Amino acid sequence: MLLTPIQVLKKRCIVDGTLCFDDCTRLDECGVAALVELSQSSAALKHLCFKSGSFSCSEDFKVFAQSLGNNVHLKSLLISGNDLSDESFSSLLNSLARNSTLTLLDLSHNNLRGASCKLLANLLKANSAIADLNLSDNAFGVWGCQELAEGIKSNQTLTAISISGNRTGDEGCQALTDAIKNNKSLRRIDLSCVQLGAEGCKALTACLEQNQTLAELILYCNSIDDEGCALLGLSLERNCGLMSLDLSFNDVGDAGCKALAAGLKRNVTLAILDLSQNSFGFEGCQALAESLSQPNTKLRSLRVSGNCVGIEGCQAFAAALEHPHANLSSIDLSSCDIGHEGCYALADALMVNSALTSMNLAGNPVGNQAMIALAAGLAVNQSLVEMKLCRMHNFDQSSDSGVVNEGFEKMAAVLKLHETLATVDLSGNMLSDACCDELAQTVKLGRLKEIILAGCHISPAGCCKLAAALEENTSVTRMNLSGNCVHDSVCKVLALSLIKNKTLRSLDLSSNPMTTEGIEALVDALQINRTLIDLALKNCTMSKDARRAMNEKLESAQTRQVMEQLFSNSVYLAGKEIPADVKTIITNCL
Repeated sequence: MLLTPIQVLKKRCIVDGTLCFDDCTRLDECGVAALVELSQSSAALKHLCFKSGSFSCSEDFKVFAQSLGNNVHLKSLLISGNDLSDESFSSLLNSLARNSTLTLLDLSHNNLRGASCKLLANLLKANSAIADLNLSDNAFGVWGCQELAEGIKSNQTLTAISISGNRTGDEGCQALTDAIKNNKSLRRIDLSCVQLGAEGCKALTACLEQNQTLAELILYCNSIDDEGCALLGLSLERNCGLMSLDLSFNDVGDAGCKALAAGLKRNVTLAILDLSQNSFGFEGCQALAESLSQPNTKLRSLRVSGNCVGIEGCQAFAAALEHPHANLSSIDLSSCDIGHEGCYALADALMVNSALTSMNLAGNPVGNQAMIALAAGLAVNQSLVEMKLCRMHNFDQSSDSGVVNEGFEKMAAVLKLHETLATVDLSGNMLSDACCDELAQTVKLGRLKEIILAGCHISPAGCCKLAAALEENTSVTRMNLSGNCVHDSVCKVLALSLIKNKTLRSLDLSSNPMTTEGIEALVDALQINRTLIDLALKNCTMSKDARRAMNEKLESAQTRQVMEQLFSNSVYLAGKEIPADVKTIITNCL
């Protein structure tokens, strides 16, 4: 039976009321009139997304844009990468000025220039509903930023704005900060990649000293150096509102860290600090570690990944974690070259620290004894909830994989008994069958929520053990076995487990050597399983006939979740509409 355009659109809506279009699922397939009718009449449609290439002509866009003025259902609108003309953009904003329900507007990647910002400023003056505005990666510079600032001055409902990727420079930043000095509604501002310099940092400092309601400031990738950090450090001493500061991918050295640390010692609100991918070393780490030991510090999350932390820097952080005043709940030391000695120090800290809930040590290749020490520390610790140990296998240290695997086997044995750990990521390590046996026992015991084992060189036997363990599991909601040796025989074991399992919601089997036979076994199980909603099979081999047959099987499945949408290179290539009762997302099965 031929479906009407309205019926086609309804079938593309997912459970939370979202409808998406892109260059593969274009609007002209159903017609703009059908979309306007659905958006005006259906209270279920809350979120519309138009990605790159959604509109074949500007007239279609103008018809849709004009309908938004009277729309009373839509909550969020994403129009990204459509390179809107001035006329189309003007039509959109004129309608939104009359709209009273839309709270999120995303206009990123549209090549908007200064004249567009003048229109946006007028919208911000007239509209009292939009709370979240994303203008990232457009083409407006200083003038555009100055126009936008005028709109922000008059607006009292905007809570979040992103201007990242626009070359506003110091002058544009000065205009923005002047606008938000006295603003009481903005909670989050993203100024990433805007070519911020020393003068821009000065303007930000003055703004933070006066504005006490801004909670999150993102300054990612701006070449902010020690001089800029000295200014920001001073503002931290006087600001009592900022809770999150992102300075990742800048040029922060030891002196900059010391300035920030001095500010942290007096600051009583900052809870999250991201200093990933900068250029500081031991002295900077030592200063930050000392600030963590202060009784008044409120810092809960610290990211220093990708810096020259080294052994001594890691030892400084470990000592801070052992301090009685240590309140840090999350630390990221990934790719910091912490060495064996750093791991030993962290292991000792885990034995006495009761505040830390998340630790990321990924990308620090260490030896067998260091991993055994971490396992011993984890065995005593009863607060950690998440632990990332990706890519820590030192392949260069020993040619005997059995010897190197002993550390991971010890870690897996500890995971089996740990009371609080919910998420563990061991991706990129070489895990033996004995290690997988311990992990399978961990899965059976029902404590872990997420287990990520991507690219771990797990043999078919090891994969089978993990697959079989899911049959008895009552806690794991996400498992990632991508890039291992999941053959058809493993898929069949997984299928049997999925028939009985009632908790797993996400399973990633991408880049595995399974064939149509194994995938069909999984699809058969999905006709019974009612909880798995995300099954990734990227880079797995299946013929067109098999895809067509699988589509037919899934169409008859009596399941409860709705299919998200047609993806390019998806298993759903039979040319049929996705029924409303199909629930499993199986993407990029090639």
